[in-house]
Amino acid sequence: MNNIWIRTIFGGLLLLAFQILVVNGLDIDAHIHPQIYILLLLSLPVNLPHWISIITGFFVGYAVDWFSDTQGLHAATLTMLAYIRYGYLKAAIDKDQYIEGIRPVYGNVENVWYLVYVSIFSFIFHFILFILEDFTFNHFGDTLLKILYSSSLSVLLILLIQFTFNTKVNND
Repeated sequence: MNNIWIRTIFGGLLLLAFQILVVNGLDIDAHIHPQIYILLLLSLPVNLPHWISIITGFFVGYAVDWFSDTQGLHAATLTMLAYIRYGYLKAAIDKDQYIEGIRPVYGNVENVWYLVYVSIFSFIFHFILFILEDFTFNHFGDTLLKILYSSSLSVLLILLIQFTFNTKVNND
């Protein structure tokens, strides 16, 4: 197995454990529930076959569901996010980068592009998650606050993780 895949799997397991054991246990506010494990899906190579990213999304979400007792909520949301990611990357990535199979992580892509990418998918993920969780529009204001606060904190934590553990790649 390739060294990059071993590092990716090991780092993914650590991130998943951090989400389940630390982040899910944080009691910041009733409106703030960051989900940083979406970074596992967002950092998959862009040329990975679509069905593999969907299956990966399902099983990663299922692992969070298993330990969080949320009965398929994260699995459904991350699977849907994997489906949306495929179309977004087809439109947003140059054909040369797609053929190369870059991983959209800090250091491999432009900083502004990465910030927009993480922000969009964090917002979409939290939107789907909290709409499915509440399954009503009676308290849409509270749900919208949860979406905005949680996705903002998730973006900050994801960027912090990326700045800490990824180094810039020289393209010389």
